[in-house]
Amino acid sequence: MNKQNLLPGDRLARLLVLLWVVSLVILVPGLLTGIRDLQITGVILGCVYVLVLSWYLIAHKPGTQTIPDFQPVIRFFSGNTAMLAFLLTLTIGVTLLACFLLRDGWLLLLVSIPFSLVFIIFWRKRLKRRMLLTGFALLVLLAFVENILGADNSSGLILPFGVTLMFLAGVLLVNHTGLAHIRLLEGEYLEAGKSFLWGCLLALPPALLNVITIQWAPVSDFDLLFDRWWEPLYALQPAIIEEIWARLLLVTLVYTLLRPTSGNRSTGALFWAIGIAAFLHGMAHVPGSITDPGEGILITLVYGVPLGLLYVKRDLEQAIAYHFFIDLVRFAAFVIWNL
Repeated sequence: MNKQNLLPGDRLARLLVLLWVVSLVILVPGLLTGIRDLQITGVILGCVYVLVLSWYLIAHKPGTQTIPDFQPVIRFFSGNTAMLAFLLTLTIGVTLLACFLLRDGWLLLLVSIPFSLVFIIFWRKRLKRRMLLTGFALLVLLAFVENILGADNSSGLILPFGVTLMFLAGVLLVNHTGLAHIRLLEGEYLEAGKSFLWGCLLALPPALLNVITIQWAPVSDFDLLFDRWWEPLYALQPAIIEEIWARLLLVTLVYTLLRPTSGNRSTGALFWAIGIAAFLHGMAHVPGSITDPGEGILITLVYGVPLGLLYVKRDLEQAIAYHFFIDLVRFAAFVIWNL
């Protein structure tokens, strides 16, 4: 049996399946009828499902003991290390100040671009043809998806190009640490497809949970953009960008820096890597998160942590699929409501 499949004899897996079914039984009618009490019950069950999913991923193989040791990455930064450290510190400081003044947490993503360039430059000899071709395909895909909502809502090639740099840097870090799998780069195309489907399936309860909680809040200008049937495919944009940034790059980078200091155990380094990346990802989602972090922390726990565990315990494809399906259902719901 594929290791990604739920084990029928496992009590925790059975509990997960039960919660998946029960939460859908409550969430779907709650969403369709608009009955508040039913929606609240569904939200609670959805959150419990996410908690059990995280528990299941933590408890099951592969374990942290299977992650190989590696050389501390700092050894590769010789020569202009002082100047490089100064430039990176300056970039981080200016970006964090801008986040605080402009109340836009997504500026944190900008910090990742100079980090990415650093790893690509120092490890340029490790770049392989398949990495570069996959990066180019990613650039083309994101450039196309960026225009689904029209040219006025597109960043052009700026964001796709920056994410491509993050992808290449993240792949180099994964190859150095052996932390996670990227099935497409490993030539496991069938496994990548299966993993993507599993990610969508696992994401159904939190996807409906997300729609209900958004329904309780005032409709944003962004959500009003979705009024044509093909526009929910825009969900590929945040799924790919955020998972490459928060999971492939940030989780792996933090783990790379912390693992050499954790002795013979990688569990602590991995815990902090997933937690820090999920927190930054959660903070970026809320415009006022820099000064009012409550909602960002909630997003961290309900969405960021499971995504980090899927990335490490399964693969990047499953994390992207999980994220994609949550946004796909959200955008599809607004298409229906905006008709």
